Formats: sequence, structure tokens, C-alpha cells
Amino acid sequence: MITLDDSVKLSDYKVLRNPAIHDQSIMKILTGKADFAADHFAGHKYFGAIKCSTIAHGEVVSVDASEAMKLPGVKAVITADDCPVWNKTITWYGQDVAGVVADNWYTAIRALPLIKVTYKEAAASVDPDYAIQEGAPLTGILPNSNIGTAGVCFRDAKTDKRSTSAANNVFDPSTFNECDVIKEYTFGWTTTYPHNELEAHQTTAWWVGDDVYYYTGCQDITSNKSTVANALGMALNKVHAVTHFNCGGFGGKTSDILAPQACIMSKKVGGYPVLCKNSRQMNVLNRGHNFPTRSRIKFGVKKDGNNYKFHACDAEFWSDGGVNSFSPVGNVFFGLQKTYIIPNISLVAYRIQTNTPTRGYWRCVNDPCGAMNYDSAIDKLAYDLGVDPYDLRLNNLGNQSLPDQDVPTMYWGSFPIKEELELAAQKSGYKTKHKMAPKSQTVDDIYHNGDKRWYGIAITGHEDSHGSSSGSGRGGIVKAQTDGTFLVTTASARGCSGGTTVCTNVVAETLGAKPEDVKLGEWGNTDVGLNAGIQAGSSHTISISSAFYNAAIEMRYKIFQVALTKAPFKGVATSVDDLYAEDSVVYLKKDKSVSATFKSLNWGNNIAASGQGWTVGAAGTVDEVGRRNGGAWRSVGNYIKPGQAVYTYGSAAAATEVAVDEETGQVEILHIWNVVDTGTTMFKNGALKEIGCGAEAFHNQAFFYNTVYDPNTGAVISTNYTEAMFPTYMDMKTENHDLIDYESFDAGGPFGCHGIAEPCVTNYSSVLCAIYNAIGVWVDPQMAQMSADRVLKALGKA
Repeated sequence: MITLDDSVKLSDYKVLRNPAIHDQSIMKILTGKADFAADHFAGHKYFGAIKCSTIAHGEVVSVDASEAMKLPGVKAVITADDCPVWNKTITWYGQDVAGVVADNWYTAIRALPLIKVTYKEAAASVDPDYAIQEGAPLTGILPNSNIGTAGVCFRDAKTDKRSTSAANNVFDPSTFNECDVIKEYTFGWTTTYPHNELEAHQTTAWWVGDDVYYYTGCQDITSNKSTVANALGMALNKVHAVTHFNCGGFGGKTSDILAPQACIMSKKVGGYPVLCKNSRQMNVLNRGHNFPTRSRIKFGVKKDGNNYKFHACDAEFWSDGGVNSFSPVGNVFFGLQKTYIIPNISLVAYRIQTNTPTRGYWRCVNDPCGAMNYDSAIDKLAYDLGVDPYDLRLNNLGNQSLPDQDVPTMYWGSFPIKEELELAAQKSGYKTKHKMAPKSQTVDDIYHNGDKRWYGIAITGHEDSHGSSSGSGRGGIVKAQTDGTFLVTTASARGCSGGTTVCTNVVAETLGAKPEDVKLGEWGNTDVGLNAGIQAGSSHTISISSAFYNAAIEMRYKIFQVALTKAPFKGVATSVDDLYAEDSVVYLKKDKSVSATFKSLNWGNNIAASGQGWTVGAAGTVDEVGRRNGGAWRSVGNYIKPGQAVYTYGSAAAATEVAVDEETGQVEILHIWNVVDTGTTMFKNGALKEIGCGAEAFHNQAFFYNTVYDPNTGAVISTNYTEAMFPTYMDMKTENHDLIDYESFDAGGPFGCHGIAEPCVTNYSSVLCAIYNAIGVWVDPQMAQMSADRVLKALGKA
């Protein structure tokens, strides 16, 4: 039994951090009983397919569906006139313009080219560099421009002024005159790539009277329900939305998952069930993509003994937001801004709008593309200064005892990047393997295996812009069963790493129940669960945990009240504060021999509890039951007190070693040590799965991911996704991935946790830096692919 306060230690937890606990819904997956959106109404539904635009910019003038409707099996056609979430203004090639409902999927697909769409085409800007040139066609996203400022950070040490407003630039460029060394680096575009979820976007919808029901795969089902209700002009209590199993989202299933389209299609055919889905090709080519970034980064440093201190930094980051004017690019410099002490700084992020698919949340939004550039810049600076990049990083890190450098200058619930970098160095043997002079050792020199390829190693790491809490809008429900067990209900999707199991773990830990006595009831059902918020931004675990902690606190209070009325506690204990629970047994605190099992208390049929989460970025208090409503839950030093507003973010470091064949240009990743701070590991197996997937993503981000656009039409013409030309874990030597869940015991997150999904994937910059360490030349990734031809080009051989 846990009540969060200064007395709690990591070692006190019995359910959290326990590697013996497995995903509560895993058996349904292993036995083929997991219900995905497409599984419902097998043999008793129609199929919906989407027709996409064949221009990148313009207007839909007319849609003629007469020939499509003549095809046997076609039941209906919908257009923007039927579907409020569609727009007749076209801003990218592949935008939805019409939909077909047919009695089978293949007929629906055959009907699509029979729909004749007439367009009024306008000039498009597909390439981001072209889009910001004078005279380039406006993309139609912004009123009078194709570029806008997405985020800024300014600091001036002399005046002690700080600003995150574009209108208040307090940075003084003359601070560079105070530096001993000034270096400036430019970087081309990082890669852009689609989410490529294993389960394409799909929704099965049907109507009963004037109520609509649907199953979908979604990362935020409560918000999606509101989207459907608004689109259809319906009351929320007439929209019944469920998401159970969601086979991959990675940020791509937060909004556009075809739910409104499926509901409208079903209504068009009298309410009969309709499965509206994307083909694999359409899902990959026309849906959300990660955004690419290019940068200019200027450092000014001062001599500090045998090392250097950052004194000034002036950097600009340009990101391609596609058609999304709210694409999340504003924090692309977050790791550079927050990880290091830089007294004088000017960081500006620009969002460029192009006539290409929307840019959204890809696993980690800002950090991989930004870190690819600023981490490489730090390594370049270190080699130019003649110091080890690892030492330069350690010499400039912030720490938890210092408030954040930017307004509102709060403290951090944890700031463990130094420990993560040191752990990566220790586990990898970095200090004995790294050599400042490239081409100074082969793989054989390290592993004595006869391998004569050049060997390189690098470590990168940073604070991540994800993992924080948005718990105040999230809720959880716990219901006591008559036999002393409990069911947990959440409107959250399961998530690929078992986020719903985090909910049951939190309840068991808080109640003092055996893990097997707390089971997952219904989940992802908006009719019975409270809003669980979005599973994105690494915010789910930290946010939903606070909701279920508060629900479990209330449940514990209620069952202890029952215990006070029954033997052996009646007349012995006078307050719930006299009791505690462990392994599903209630004990008298002053005499452990006085006890009763949960089951023996026979508390009846009507005990339920609900809880709302809290946000650590706002001050909070604790009520009389023990529920919290914000802020830190424990003290740290003399600068963090319970209830104090603090920052809570994730962080990660990675060591990567590579072998480079100078003759062929081929690069092999020999080993990855992926160190990710969980705060507290709430679900051990799920956390390690996330960290492992992150290490696997290093390979793909470095060598395989890329999206190619036809410069004339704006169409995505990449084939590496549609032809599955990228590796999975089965193609990798995952035994050479060391997965390390570092626990910093965050003072802000419930139980000391924070989110980890995004930080897991952010350090693929370590691959590029390791290649330099091997061969002594910087490979220009050209959209971030460090392929053999680009290695050879860097070596002057191609």
C-alpha cells in the first residue's frame, strides 16, 4: 500500500517495476481474440474506400459518380457535400475527395477510378526551399506567406533577460565577441517519413435509430468522439465510440482515422455496418508524415581548463509542416535549449507550409530531427576544439538543483541526463574504445575477430520535450468486486506496450492488492470510461497514473471504512488512518496480528471510485481523503517541496558503435546502448519494449526512412514503404541492443514516473557521429539516409 509522500522509496514498490507482471491483454493477442476495428460484423457489412485528389493545389469543381454507381455492388458515393470533414479546397496530392460504399472491398476499389472529379488547378509549392523563395506560389495554408515563426527562445546574460516571445528578442549578438572560439555549422534537411502503422486507418460504423456506433483504432478516442459528434451535428450521448486494439499509431492515429467518413457512409446506406478503411498504399503515401528540418547553428565557447564552456548560441531551424499550419515544430530545439547551460542564446524555429501531406506526431515529434542537427553540431564543435564530444557535453550540462533557464524558471522534477550519459559510457566501454583520431582503429582492434572495417563509437543525449503530465483532464474508475478483487475501467486505448496495464499496476500498488486481484475490465469505450486523454507526447503513463492513483486512494478509503465496521477492526480501530493493506490483506498498523483479507470483509456490491489526474506544472494540494490535484509529491533537497509546480519531462542517451567499409561505403550498427529515464518504471516489460523499439528505429531512421515527392505533381513516389523495403526486428541483431531503463524517481510524476515513448527514439544522431568517428568525414545524410553511396561521396569515392 502506497501513499505518496517523502517517506516513499523506489524499493518500496511491489507491483510497479516488477518484471514478473505481463500485459493484461496479451493473451487476446496471442490467441487471435484481439478485436481490431475491421474484425466486427464479419460477413455482415459493406466496405468503404476513399478516392484521393490527383492535384496538389486547387479546387474541386464537380464530382460525377454516375459511372461508379452503375458498377454492380456499389451502394453509395459520398463527397464533400456529404462529409463536413472534407474540403473542396485541395492543398495536397492525395487529399480525400470522395468515397465509395460497396458490398465488398474489391468492388469499392474498382469503383474509385470511375468517379470523375473536375478540378480548377492552381500552382503548388512542394519543395520547402522553393516555397520560401520570393515569388513562389502560395500554398493556401497561410493568408499571405508560406512561412511563419513556430517557436523562439532568447537569453541575455548581462541583463539577465529571458524571453520566449518572437516580439521580444533580448539576445545580444555582440556576446560572441566575448568568446575564445566561434564555430558555425549548417545542416541540410533531415528525413521525412510516414507512420506506416501495421493497421491502416479504419473504422467500422453502424446506426441504431438516430444513434451511431463505431469501432476504430485511435490514440484519443474521447476527442475523436467529439470530432464525430461535431461533424454530424449530434449530441455526444448519441455517439458511441470504442477503441480496443490499435495496431500501431505512433502519433498517426490521433485524429484522422476515418471515423466521420465511416459514420456518414453507414448513414448513406440506411445504417448498415460499413468498414471504411485505407489501402496500405494510401495509408502510407497520403496520411500523416514526420517533418524534416534543416538548421544553421553557431556556437561561441570560452576556454575552461582543458575543456570549454558554452557562452553563446545563435541557431535557426526550418521545418516543413506540409499542409498543417499547427504542425508541432516549435520545440525542435528543445534539447539544445534545456540540456545545456548556455547563458546567451537565440533559438528560432520556422514552420514552412508546402503542398504535401500533413506533418504530425511521429513517435517523437520535435526531438529526433532537431537532435540530428544540434547533436551533430556539438560533436563537430568538439572535434574542431580537439576535445572528446562526451567530455564537452558533460562539462556543459544543467542539473536538477538549478531552476530552468527560461521563464517561468521552475525546477525540474528530475534532470538525470548526466547519469544517463555516464551510464551509456560505462555500459559501452566508451572511454576505452573512443579515439579522437578517425581511422585509428578497426573492429578487430576492439573485438579481435579479424574484421578490418573501420570502427567508430559516439554518445549523444538530451532532455526531451515529451513525457510531461496533462493529467487534470483525465479520469479513471475502479470497481470493487464482492470477492475482494477489483476491475479497472478506462477509456484509454491499449497501446502497443500495454498502457492499460499501467492503470492496473497503479491501482494494485496504491490499494496494497496482489497484482492478480486487480484486472482490466472494459477499456477504450467512451460509454463506460472516463476521458483518458491522448496516448501521445509520452503523456499517457504519467497522466493516467495520477488519475488511477486518486481513484485507488478513494477506493482504499471506502473499503477501510467498511473494515472499521467489521471484525476484527470494529472497536479496535477508530480511523482509516489506523489501517494499511498489503497483498490484499488489511492490517491494524499498531498490531499486525489484527488482520482481514479483502475477500473476508465482504463489502457488498456497490463500491466504486473515480479519480481525476493532476498536472505537475501547477501547484497542488492534498484533500482529506489523500487525493492530489497538482504539483510535486515529494521533496528534493531544499528547492522542491510537495505541492510545488515543477517541470517533468523525459530524457535519454545512447551509445552507438559502427563498422564502416571504406571500399563499399556500407555501414553496420554493431551495438546500441539505449538509456532512457523512466522516472519510475511503472510496467517493466512494457517499458523495455518501448526502449527496444526505439533502438530498432535508430536503424530505420539512419538508413531506410525517406519520403520522395514528385516535384511536379506533389505525389509521394517512394516505394520503400509500399514494397516493405525496410527492416523489422527480425532483420536485426537485437541481442546487440542493450535496453536500460534508468530510474530518476521524478518528484513531479505520480510514483516518480514520467513518459518514455518519444525519448526512446531520439538519439539516432549517434549513428552519424559514430560514422565520423570511424572514417573522419561527415556524411551528408541528404534527407537523413546514411546510405552507402553517401558514405562513398563523403570519402570522395562517388
